Amino acid sequence: MKLSRGLDDEDCQLFKPFNINGKQMLLYYTNRVRLVNGKFNFEKRGQIDTLVYLYSDFVEYNSKPANYVIKSIAMNGVDSIKISADGKAVYKKRTTHSNTDIFSSTIPSDVLTEIKSEINYIDIKKLRDNYQVIWSDDTEKFLRVEFADGSVKSIYDYGMIGTFGLTRLYKMLIDIKKSTNWIPAKN
Repeated sequence: MKLSRGLDDEDCQLFKPFNINGKQMLLYYTNRVRLVNGKFNFEKRGQIDTLVYLYSDFVEYNSKPANYVIKSIAMNGVDSIKISADGKAVYKKRTTHSNTDIFSSTIPSDVLTEIKSEINYIDIKKLRDNYQVIWSDDTEKFLRVEFADGSVKSIYDYGMIGTFGLTRLYKMLIDIKKSTNWIPAKN
């Protein structure tokens, strides 16, 4: 498991274990870099996150997870995956620069429940819409979650390290692409 966030050697990352109501947590301190006024004038600032080990990885602690009813989850990058509330999934895999193969499957209910739980735990509606690393030539993901109330949360993440919770959600969706028995879609 990797806690380092891919920052330069000069940036300090510190961890301190502690307890909240008998539950072991980590305080994580780092210098975060962010865009200023949407431009490449970066500003460093210290930030402390409280991390808890959940869903086989560390995520930001949330004492009051949301309880959203999720209609669909989609993640796009080079490939894309879209999962509906009932677990039906479509995976579009780019095979060449101009050719994409389309597959379908049904995601097991326990996996789907874990993904929905992660989305609720990180309270995805409260996260920023845009995250970006300070270097170039990295992976980008577009995440879109549709809710039963008609609202939508879209997140663009260049570098895929927006938050620990988002990183975990990306890993879960990538794992589904790798571990699911996909069936070629009929034309």
